[in-house]
Amino acid sequence: MNLHEEVPDLSVLRPSPRAFPYNPSYCRETIVFLDFDGVLHPEERRSGESRVFDEADRIEALLDDYPEVSIVFATSWQMLCGFARLQTVFRADYRERVIGGTDQLHPESYSTGRGLLAQRWMARHAPGRRWISLDDDLRAFEYRDQNLLWCSEGIYGEQTDRLLRAWLETNSTDIQHFIASRLADDPSDWTVRDVVAAAPESGGWVNISRVPRGLLERYASDGPDRNDWALEQWRDVLQRWCNGRDRNV
Repeated sequence: MNLHEEVPDLSVLRPSPRAFPYNPSYCRETIVFLDFDGVLHPEERRSGESRVFDEADRIEALLDDYPEVSIVFATSWQMLCGFARLQTVFRADYRERVIGGTDQLHPESYSTGRGLLAQRWMARHAPGRRWISLDDDLRAFEYRDQNLLWCSEGIYGEQTDRLLRAWLETNSTDIQHFIASRLADDPSDWTVRDVVAAAPESGGWVNISRVPRGLLERYASDGPDRNDWALEQWRDVLQRWCNGRDRNV
């Protein structure tokens, strides 16, 4: 899709709506900062494919169930579309639940400062209120901020939706500690996100104590101090192990 194309109502670009069960519940008043690419639809789409906003209806179902949740746009689409036009991603009944958008950095630095933009918006418009960012890009955040729900599958799908709903119904303000509290003891159930969440105070560094020892010996024996390895240095290694390709270690 040509993002510069003037489509007055962006909801016409959405796929056919799905029916989600209505499960009304209660949570603390919460702001959700919403990215588009990698959350509402895959970051990478097939050549010529124009379908977007695949998961907008799942977000609308969340808003149905939790009246205390409001949306703030946190997406580079804001550099191409005005706020009123971006609101039309959602159907008319939901547009008033979108209460703003983050400021913009220079396009070249936008992907590295999304967490900072969310913090600035909260300080200006809703100090003290609970908030969370839905995003697929770890590099745009600092884990010490503790406010990112990483869409690790490149979409806001069923697994992420279940986790967000469970968190909303707690008193926690810290999504990373909440994830860590729900980790299975069986390492085969870990994801890369889980390994990071197990040591959230590390600011994005992997908790080495949760990494299988064989991986340490295979991949870090000749490298830098493995206690200082960053997430990006472990990410592919851990993903291979979680997918069963390195289970002989």
